[in-house]
Amino acid sequence: MKLLLLLLSLTVMASAKPSAGNDHSRVRRTDDVSLSTLQNLLDRQASFIQTLQSELTAMKNDLSATKNTQVATVSKLNAAESRLHFLESHQSAALGFTVQLANDPVDIGPKGTLKFDHFVTSLGGGYDAHTGIFTAPVSGLYVFYLTIMSSNGHYIEVTLVKEGVSLDTAHAGATDSHNFYDQGSLLVTVHLNKGEQVWNERAGGDSTIVRGSFWTVFSGYLIHAG
Repeated sequence: MKLLLLLLSLTVMASAKPSAGNDHSRVRRTDDVSLSTLQNLLDRQASFIQTLQSELTAMKNDLSATKNTQVATVSKLNAAESRLHFLESHQSAALGFTVQLANDPVDIGPKGTLKFDHFVTSLGGGYDAHTGIFTAPVSGLYVFYLTIMSSNGHYIEVTLVKEGVSLDTAHAGATDSHNFYDQGSLLVTVHLNKGEQVWNERAGGDSTIVRGSFWTVFSGYLIHAG
């Protein structure tokens, strides 16, 4: 009897034990939870790395643009500095003069040079009132303008000379008995090398006298240095 009860008990216990093939509610293991958490962490890290890479690329692009801007700025500064040095060395910012004869009339002699001794304008130097000679402070393209007035009833010619070579001649003289004074003028554009000289001297006529003050005026200025 006892043996029968023992067998019955074992049979009940065996029938009550759940089958491995029919288990649909298996308890989750601790290592399953750890793997899921690790996967989520790895996904977040990958997303963070991608964000950092995008930001790094943007920073590199900004840095490249900044470098390009800096290079362009430096280039502009160098060009401006070179231009400034050029202007300073050539004094081309302001170079011009207008001069007159302080006395009226003035006898310049048979081959004399007109020595204008009254400055109306003098910027940058170059004209010497003691010699009547303009010496180019810098090489460049210059304009010279001369107006002369002859003495009463007489005729005179004055030529503009560069390094001993006549560039142009102004003629002033009475044409009839009713024209007691006459004005003549010339305008010349010429290139001068630094140190070359220009002046005005009598070239002919029946008189050596010109009117002074604002009747006889000489002007010159630099158009472009170089």
